[in-house]
Amino acid sequence: AAALALAAPAAARAGAPVSPRPHTLQIAVPRDAARPFTASDEQLIALVASAADHWRELSEGQISSFTVDPTVDALPPESYSDPCELDALMTGARQAYPASRFSTGPSQAPQHLVVLLPDSCQGRNGLGTLGVARFASGGVVVASTAGSAGKSQQILVHELGHNFGLSHSAGGVCGGIPGDGESGACRVDEYFGYPELMSNEGSSPTIGDHPLPVLGAVFRDHFGLEAPGESLTIDWSAEPERSRFDYELRPRADAAGLRSVRVSDPHTGRRYVLEYRSGTGLDAGAFYAGGGTIEPFRPDGQQFPVTMTPGVAIQEDADPPLTSAGGSRMPVWIYDLAAGTGNFGAHTTWFTPNRGLRIDVGAIAPGLSAHVQVTVYRTRITATAPPTIVGRAQVGETLHAEVTGWRPAPDRCEHQWLADAVEIPGATGAALTLDAGLQGARLSVRVTCVVDGAEPVAPTTSAATAAVLPAPPAPDAPPPPDAPGPVAPLPLPPAPADGGSRLTATRVTASVARSTVGQAAVVRIAVATSSPGLPADGRVEVRRGPKLLAASSLRGGRATVRLPASLPAGRLRLAVQYTGSHRLRGSRATVTAIRRKAPVRATLRLLRASIGPHDRALVRVDAVAATARPPVTGSLAIAVDGTTIRHVAVARAARTIRLPPLRPGRHRLTVRYSGSNTHATATSAAHTLTVGR
Repeated sequence: AAALALAAPAAARAGAPVSPRPHTLQIAVPRDAARPFTASDEQLIALVASAADHWRELSEGQISSFTVDPTVDALPPESYSDPCELDALMTGARQAYPASRFSTGPSQAPQHLVVLLPDSCQGRNGLGTLGVARFASGGVVVASTAGSAGKSQQILVHELGHNFGLSHSAGGVCGGIPGDGESGACRVDEYFGYPELMSNEGSSPTIGDHPLPVLGAVFRDHFGLEAPGESLTIDWSAEPERSRFDYELRPRADAAGLRSVRVSDPHTGRRYVLEYRSGTGLDAGAFYAGGGTIEPFRPDGQQFPVTMTPGVAIQEDADPPLTSAGGSRMPVWIYDLAAGTGNFGAHTTWFTPNRGLRIDVGAIAPGLSAHVQVTVYRTRITATAPPTIVGRAQVGETLHAEVTGWRPAPDRCEHQWLADAVEIPGATGAALTLDAGLQGARLSVRVTCVVDGAEPVAPTTSAATAAVLPAPPAPDAPPPPDAPGPVAPLPLPPAPADGGSRLTATRVTASVARSTVGQAAVVRIAVATSSPGLPADGRVEVRRGPKLLAASSLRGGRATVRLPASLPAGRLRLAVQYTGSHRLRGSRATVTAIRRKAPVRATLRLLRASIGPHDRALVRVDAVAATARPPVTGSLAIAVDGTTIRHVAVARAARTIRLPPLRPGRHRLTVRYSGSNTHATATSAAHTLTVGR
């Protein structure tokens, strides 16, 4: 099987840093006698200024200043219907101020409007607008002040994050769950990604006051904040012979060292980010590491407890976001379902939903480093089957282990034969010749198969044979060895002593031309008698083992027999038997038929020879033989520039396949048929696909 990638490593829309620019912020409130503010204007200004200053620090100089106007505006009462309704206040703010003032588009001096709800408005959170220019955007924010100062600050930081184009940080449960299949679908809970500040931590009534976590790799990349050496992307397509990648991660909150690793699934193109969230340094006291508990939902709709602990955070970098929240780049924090923890602790393992990636967390030095290993399974096994045993279970016979039903076919297999479920010492080949010591035993074979570039598969064991029979009685004379074409006849049987000597002796000769699977093999038979002038008549039969393949009547001592076109490929030992008559004694001979695999024509057709940079190519692939039977089985490997990117099973008709995303440029596409025990391998002509930039 091919051991190369099924999809090119995918990249998200990395952001470029914006030039430093000043931001200003205006506060407005509804002045309603029935809903007064407990806090003074000065306290409200201090609260908002703390959130603005938090973003100024996070921007690392892209926000040169974040000035809060010292005057708190009053929203006109006629502009809103309810001082406790977020949507009503957002509508009032848009009516009270020019739309151009707090634009979400790019600006050299972005302006923000923060509308605060009275603290008597319980159960409210916040509402923001989505900016399109990162730290060059402004916007309007509506936020509650009903909670503590720390919780209110978290809501403000969250909503201002939307002004800068951020989506929510979500939580996800996927992998190793009943019902989670090849589609890669996970249960995504919006707001539940607590290692990032765009969660619902500030608005959740069950979560106390905690410091906000630092920005993670997804959002830092969105803002163009990552420094050289801070992050690394595994480009497994550049190292086709390498499947395992090991790294030591420094804590996310550290100021130097490798702090994140990115990798994309080779089958789906989904991007994943690994970070060590240690709960130390600037993350000290953060909720994600504090031992608290949340109860997200599994894909089956049931809630389960998740404990907040330090460890390696595995996040999907979803671009576009997986929910309707909008924005760019949603980090989806994957819970460790097996351990019931938010992050992955030491010596844990997680697979992407379709098992294209295996992520192992090794040793963790708390607060210092975490070892991660990423294994890339470029080839995906779509079907397996236990081995089967071919042959007669009798002393002196040879049994063969056959492995079929795998897609793709294994590159190599190791065998271990068993007698009554106990290993037979030294019996590790694909064939086993039965000696007298195995008489009466029931035999099976355990096979460990490997598909290069695919996830290892557990050994499988065949069904057991019937008890091994004793050796048959010795024949009068041994048959000659297999040989193609004509063979010497077997010696004539001796005349019986009971009068059978009156029967005339006969001798069979037979030949068979080389043939191809799907075509009949032709056996030409001649039966000679020991009495001149007495031609042989009667019936001749051709058998393979005990199975009768064909029979015919002799004419003038000769017959031509056509064997079934479905006979498999290989060297087939056939027995030719003349049954005799009332005057002639029966006789037999053996002949070897050499059967070639049927030729196949592999085809690939591009539905469009040119596609856009965000499109996925559609191709029609097929493998067709000259005859309908036996049907073509096996798999087709679609290759791009010599690298296999997709395996599909051969179908009765041509299949239309949507390819994974490809990099811009010109690509050479081919399809190769893997072959089977009846059909030969084949490769299509090459076609050129152009992907725009």
